[in-house]
Amino acid sequence: MRCDTITTVESADTSRSEAVRADALRAGVRSFALAAVGEPGERPLGVLEVRGGDVEPFDADTLALVALIADCCGSALERASRIERLVFVDPLTGAYNRPYFDLQMRNEIARAQRENASMALCIVDIDDFKSFNSRFGFEAGNQVLVRTVQALRRGVRPFDAVCRWGGEEFAVLLTPPVHVGDVRTITERLRSLVERQDVQLESLDGTTHHVAVTVSIGVAVYPDHETTPAELWRAANQALLVAKRPPKNQVVFYTKR
Repeated sequence: MRCDTITTVESADTSRSEAVRADALRAGVRSFALAAVGEPGERPLGVLEVRGGDVEPFDADTLALVALIADCCGSALERASRIERLVFVDPLTGAYNRPYFDLQMRNEIARAQRENASMALCIVDIDDFKSFNSRFGFEAGNQVLVRTVQALRRGVRPFDAVCRWGGEEFAVLLTPPVHVGDVRTITERLRSLVERQDVQLESLDGTTHHVAVTVSIGVAVYPDHETTPAELWRAANQALLVAKRPPKNQVVFYTKR
């Protein structure tokens, strides 16, 4: 079997560590081996831990077997990651796609309910997007989409999700817990990051143009505004319609009538 990952295996005697000695003895663990799996210089995909009841149960052959098992697990994790990218990632922009958004929206609302916390849905629409296609061609329009996603990713927290809903419209999930004041700060940062980009587009005749890209953002907060995925989307979409009114390039929060 061919494994592309590289595994480092370390073994240790639990009696030599004050931090784990007492707990290890109660559990009957006298030694353990750890195998970290991943590409060189990259963050490990995971750690395989093997425990033993003897002080030194791990000879060279046993450690080699642990390394082989960890390598195969690592290969399986990498394959799963590649499949996930094919299923849930938009190939043009690298943002998550609509199926991922639908799944994650339900998951985050359920988590917010369990934790009695707030979350937010932000619908981001690129202002006057069709003008880029008509003036410079579809490839230039694609570059506007890519650059917009790059800006949105820089503006959210590591555990938030940027998803391409369709066309020039994106959905950003601000996961729980997030307070309304933080939502206002984050969404304004998103709008500003897109606006401040230096976007250069090459037209069909080969000339380069500096263009201004802006977005309008509609925001709805769970549970302040709505409590189900469909209602939250509808509320954020209503806010977006207001945000798209001239002069555009603004953030609007949903207001119940």
